[in-house]
Amino acid sequence: MKRPSLPMLSVLCLGATSLAVVPSAAQVGADPIPRCGDCWCIPEGGTEDGTCPTFEGIWQSFPAAWIDSFTSFELLASSPPLTLVAEGTDSADCYPFADSVGARPQNNYPESEAPQCKLLSSLSEDATTTAVCGYKYADEAASCRGRTYEIVSYESAVAAETDFAVVVHSGQCGVCSNAVDLAVRMNTIDSIADITAACAASYFVSTTAGARFGELTDCIQNAGFTTPCATLWAHFAATNAAVCSLACVSADNEQNFNGPPPMCELSECLACSNTLFEDDLNRLAGVYKSPWNAGFADAVATPCSAFTRIADLDPCQGLAPTISPAPSAMPLVPTPTSGTRVILNDFALVPIFAWLTWRHLYV
Repeated sequence: MKRPSLPMLSVLCLGATSLAVVPSAAQVGADPIPRCGDCWCIPEGGTEDGTCPTFEGIWQSFPAAWIDSFTSFELLASSPPLTLVAEGTDSADCYPFADSVGARPQNNYPESEAPQCKLLSSLSEDATTTAVCGYKYADEAASCRGRTYEIVSYESAVAAETDFAVVVHSGQCGVCSNAVDLAVRMNTIDSIADITAACAASYFVSTTAGARFGELTDCIQNAGFTTPCATLWAHFAATNAAVCSLACVSADNEQNFNGPPPMCELSECLACSNTLFEDDLNRLAGVYKSPWNAGFADAVATPCSAFTRIADLDPCQGLAPTISPAPSAMPLVPTPTSGTRVILNDFALVPIFAWLTWRHLYV
């Protein structure tokens, strides 16, 4: 499939609004990794009939210096904390998927019996279709490392631009929208599934009912996530184990993210969580599980029309000089070269055997 030769995009589309695009030096010359056929996304109509769009504003790797800088950022005290609480209370004891999945005590998962989680947000629910999440940097910043900022949900990209904020993703901010968690998602763009699977392996075989979920959370947090974000991801991993295990065990020891071209449909495993409870994770996290709302094209092939194009994620925006080395991600585990089919290594097979043990012990 031939990619069209088009001029540089002149605007960055975010819902019904737009921002000026200035291509980042980190993307110049970057060749997209194919995810569906020879396209970095799933074109409308599939790879046979559709046209693969341009790659501007889409990210598959990041300079190591960017990851290091975002990790060093500090939230200003004036930035309200983004936390999850149980609906109708201020208790942090809540379950993100209570409404969509329900309690799973039969799976030795007592944490799932808590009330539904709610994100404390400054925006009303009717603002989510055009909302964006932005970083508003302190005026006195003189250095990129240790930069101070506020994290703010705006009703639109125009509102963010008017307030001199930098848009980092579409949709309201969530517990994983802060700079530290954004850096982790950059660092693990193609390996987050392997990290959560490895952590879930220990969770599956643990017999310490009172500690196993905490151990799962700690394992995910070891990737660098903040506690609120790691807890949300731990609930996703535990719920996926309870609800989607049968769909996710492969007889040929291979993990399929997508089916073959031309449509590259989601695998049965990913479709399970996507249909049942992934929307809840995305809404509460801010940066989505497959982070196309931040312009990240990860290992899972996603329809091209879903992506939000983020023109520049340079953490030194507004400062001189900016960081602009060639992209150089620092994966925590080996990353796949294609999102359509990933062959699991011996370590990644652990969840399959662990799941069988877990089924024997708890079901």
